[in-house]
Parts: sequence; C-alpha cells; structure tokens
Amino acid sequence: AQRTHGWSAVDVSATPSIAATLLDGGDYDPPGQMDPPTARVTSTGMVRASWEPVPPAARGEGALPAIGYRMVVRRVRQAGSSEEKEDTFIGEIETQAGFDSCNVAGLVDGNTYVFFVAARNAVGEGPMSAASDELKFVRQPARPGRPRLVSVTGTAVQVEWDPVDGRGATLTGYQLIRRNPHDADEEPVPVDAFPPDTTRVLLTADDLPSPFVPFELVLFAVTSVGQSKPSKALLVEPPA
Repeated sequence: AQRTHGWSAVDVSATPSIAATLLDGGDYDPPGQMDPPTARVTSTGMVRASWEPVPPAARGEGALPAIGYRMVVRRVRQAGSSEEKEDTFIGEIETQAGFDSCNVAGLVDGNTYVFFVAARNAVGEGPMSAASDELKFVRQPARPGRPRLVSVTGTAVQVEWDPVDGRGATLTGYQLIRRNPHDADEEPVPVDAFPPDTTRVLLTADDLPSPFVPFELVLFAVTSVGQSKPSKALLVEPPA
C-alpha cells in the first residue's frame, strides 16, 4: 500500500499495530533528538531518506515508545546557483512506528536538499534533528535502448545505439557486456567500456566467444551519479 503526502509517497504496507498507551498521570517526556538522517538517490529517480530509530526517552515511571516519525525536506540551493544558499521548506512526510526510511519523490534535478527527522510518542514530538549532509539531486541515467546489429562476420560484429540522456549528470561512457542466452546462471562477460560520444563500435575476435556461438549484448550508460539499468538484450548469431 502507498500513502501519498502531496509531492511524495511512503510505503506503509508493513506498518505494525501500535497498542494504546495509557499515560495515567505519569511523568513522561517526548522522544529525544535524533541523529541526522542519511539520503541517497535511488535507481528509480527518488531519494531514500533513512534514520536510526530513536530510543524511548522518559523520566519518572518509565519510557514511552515512539509511535511515528516526521521527516522534513528543505532546499538549500537551486540548480545553476553554485554559491547562493537558501533555506526553503519543500515538504514533510509522516510515518508510523516501525519505519526507518521513506522515499521522497518530486524533487527537481540539479537542486540541493537537506533532510531532518523527529520522533513522536504519546506525549508529543521531540526536537528536530540537525540537517543531513547536503544532497544534490540528480537522477541516474536513462535506460539505454536495445543495441542494434549493423554487421556480423565470422570474426567481427558491429553494433550501434542511440545516445542516452544523463538526466542532468555528466555522461562518462557506456559499458557493454556479453552473456549466454541459454544459461542465465553463467557469469556475464564485460566486453569493453566506451567514451560518452560513442554510438557505434566494432567488436573483434577477442571480444567474441570462441567458438563463435550465439550470444547476447547488453548496454549500460554510466554517469557521474551511477550506472543505468541494463538495456534489452541484442541477440547476435554467427553468420550463416
């Protein structure tokens, strides 16, 4: 199940049930301050913000468990403005107890963000954490299209592909791998890495299986952020 909070969504499918807590006049405190969350860009183009669950904080008659968390996102720098900093509220996500992370969608490529988190119990919300490390949001590269076969001989194969969108990051190159279409458990073989302006390559005998049997080629795009998902496979068969 997905719970949507405007510009973002949180998976709450595994939320545990929370037993009612009777304060009964006890002397309790809200939770203590949490450590800053960590944040990273995921392969699906969102940000995963994670935190360490806060230990119960109380005095007097015992501790109250945390019943949820609130995660806040603020923008500190817009794309193209490397020097000028700001402090703009973007949004917040509330989760129930049992979660130590949430996914943040709808962020803008090139903008820089920080993340905060606070825990709450039956008394109230504790203090907000300090800011996370700054995260410049750049999505991982688009998935390449399937490579196309240009020519094949007994000793060489030429393939080409369309340029890939780096989605705001610097495209650093492409990676081709070769795999066995009849054995999914066989380890793929890296063929070669190619510069970012490459869209056609000639594979020679050293790059081909020996003997020349049918094989698949799969393409990855690589940027300064990371590697794309694999392209669909191109099946290459020996010439008749």
